[in-house]
Amino acid sequence: MDGAVDTSIIKTDRAGVEEWTYRQPAEAEGAAQNLLVDPDGSIYFLDNRPHPEPPHAISPYLHKLNSDGQLGWTQHYGDAQIRERGYALAPGKDSGFLLSSSSEDELLLLLTDGEGQVLSRNSYGAGNGNTELAPAVQL
Repeated sequence: MDGAVDTSIIKTDRAGVEEWTYRQPAEAEGAAQNLLVDPDGSIYFLDNRPHPEPPHAISPYLHKLNSDGQLGWTQHYGDAQIRERGYALAPGKDSGFLLSSSSEDELLLLLTDGEGQVLSRNSYGAGNGNTELAPAVQL
């Protein structure tokens, strides 16, 4: 895939000695974004990769790595038919996450629970071509 890159996340101790490395193959479009670490050492990150259903349009994915570097879960958002990119990830107020993304013609904000399940999805600017706003949204 054009623009595909491997994702590697390396955890080190305070002296810089590697404790573990997580590698994800080059399916993602662009690099992993917005790494978050919670108090128990779990790591969350956002990337954009093909939707699992045909025709496999690019969709945002949220991944959780457990504190030992093992993949805990992956959630994907978006529609198999519509190209949608994730741009920002922030911790939610009570728990879970807030994600910003955009499709071909709208800005999207998603609120999830702690397992990445969507609690609410709001779209803005549908049909107005406002997708240039999504990368600028700071959560």
